[in-house]
Amino acid sequence: MRDEKSIILAVVVADNDPENQKVFRYLKDFDSTGSRTLGIITKPDKVERGGDNEKEMMGLVKNQKLPLKHRWHAVRNRSYATKDQTPAEQLVTAVQSSIQTTEAGLKALGPVRDTAGQQRAYLTGHAQKFHMLTNDALGGIYNNPLFALSSPDEPATTRLRTEIQNLNMAFAQTMYVKGHNWNIVSTYGSSAPVSSDGYSQAFLEYNNEFNEPEFISREDLNSHIGKYVRQSRPSGLPLLINPRVIGDVFQEQSQHWREHAKHHLQRVFKAMTSYVEEALGSLMDPYTCSMLMLKQVRPELDRRWRSVEAKLEELLMPYTEQDPITKTKARASGSASASVPFVFGTGDDGQKYTQSAQHLLTESIDNYTNSETLDLMPTYYKSALSVFISNIAILGIENCLIKDLPAIFSPTLIAGMDEEKLSAIASESEEIRHERATLEQKLSVLEPGKQVLFEHIAMRPTTRTTTKPATSSIRPSMAPSRSHKPNSRQDEQKRRDVKQDSDDELSCQLDNLVVTPPSPVSAPVRSRPRVDSGTATPTPKKQSRRRSPFGWPPSYEVPRAAVEDASDDD
Repeated sequence: MRDEKSIILAVVVADNDPENQKVFRYLKDFDSTGSRTLGIITKPDKVERGGDNEKEMMGLVKNQKLPLKHRWHAVRNRSYATKDQTPAEQLVTAVQSSIQTTEAGLKALGPVRDTAGQQRAYLTGHAQKFHMLTNDALGGIYNNPLFALSSPDEPATTRLRTEIQNLNMAFAQTMYVKGHNWNIVSTYGSSAPVSSDGYSQAFLEYNNEFNEPEFISREDLNSHIGKYVRQSRPSGLPLLINPRVIGDVFQEQSQHWREHAKHHLQRVFKAMTSYVEEALGSLMDPYTCSMLMLKQVRPELDRRWRSVEAKLEELLMPYTEQDPITKTKARASGSASASVPFVFGTGDDGQKYTQSAQHLLTESIDNYTNSETLDLMPTYYKSALSVFISNIAILGIENCLIKDLPAIFSPTLIAGMDEEKLSAIASESEEIRHERATLEQKLSVLEPGKQVLFEHIAMRPTTRTTTKPATSSIRPSMAPSRSHKPNSRQDEQKRRDVKQDSDDELSCQLDNLVVTPPSPVSAPVRSRPRVDSGTATPTPKKQSRRRSPFGWPPSYEVPRAAVEDASDDD
């Protein structure tokens, strides 16, 4: 290895700690420049994924750690499943898969965003998509893949309109079941727990959040109302009902409305925030999405929450600070039906004032006022509850939270955004820049490599498997051939070739080796002997050369010169 004219083949085991392999020390001692060393990395598939050895070996393969002029090369033995695959086909599949993964990563990062114009164009395009998605989500149009559900039991977090409708229905049911403070019953008892059958998950969640109302009998509640009556006597006749007493009893009955309504608004706000995060996360990378939420979306959502909190106080004011007011028919009919029997009487004997007088003489005057208040308060409560539920859904949620939700990230907003805020949101982080550079460098290596593999496959000759003709039991007719002396060397070669075939083919070929006898030929016509001109003696006939069965050498008819007989001249 000290010889400068020698080539060093450095073999490194991938699953072994590089510090334990002497080959690295030898390379530093004998070829510090790496000009005459070829690096081989074996067992790359044995490296633990994500470990330190993987990083070390990746640095070698990329020729970054201990760079060599002739580079490092990874060699892996084929497994049993891939032993029949050709290297080119296997590499093409791996390269194509790696190219698809790399392109998907670059697509997720989006276009380059170095200048303010590129950043504004990037955000504007995503703002348009968010605007369309949010309009579909609020309209209940769920055609986009973002709204797809893998199963009916999956929470529909992206289906915003469906989520809000389910929460509104759960809020209404909970208010009718647990919104009041007392359950007025004829006898004391406990209500049966709410079964989960037939109820939505949202209602079960709301129902578990709040306690059951307190059970109270009509007599106990009548006595409780009497305390309000004795502390709130108005001027005039003592038999008149004081509206303030109805308001005080109603406020005590509806004291949990604020708690229920605020919990409902928080759940709707949480659902809306989850949708916005899901929608933006599907459009851009996590870093840009988090910066957009921090700089633009979250402040707007907080403003909407403060607005709906103020609206809740406004909607509660008529029931907490003002006298009960209603114009519904139920309240008027309930008041009339409760007052007429006492004032005018209902008997058929015409005694309109006898029963009233006896009632006043035998019972306390306050009992009538208490009973009237107890009859009017539930009627007013039912009417006010229906109005309050509708106001929360329409004036609170729709007007303060949902209205113009697509405008929190719109193209118009991006067009008027200052460059400092624009850069803080849309500029790429150092991690994204590094990741983009890595993916682009990887793609620049994979694309030419794929082209080289395709060229190699195109230049590789295609092998065709030739099928031998089926042997027949009938011997083929052979043309008569001249007998010849067999060549021992050719026969031996033929025997070696025939030995490679199967037994059936061997027997068939042996049957085909038929030697036919030579065909009879007529006796050649005796030609006139040639006479030598000098001695007048016939020239001895040369022994004719025997022709090979292949017709070689060819015979030529040589014309003979005419020879005169010497005896005739004499």
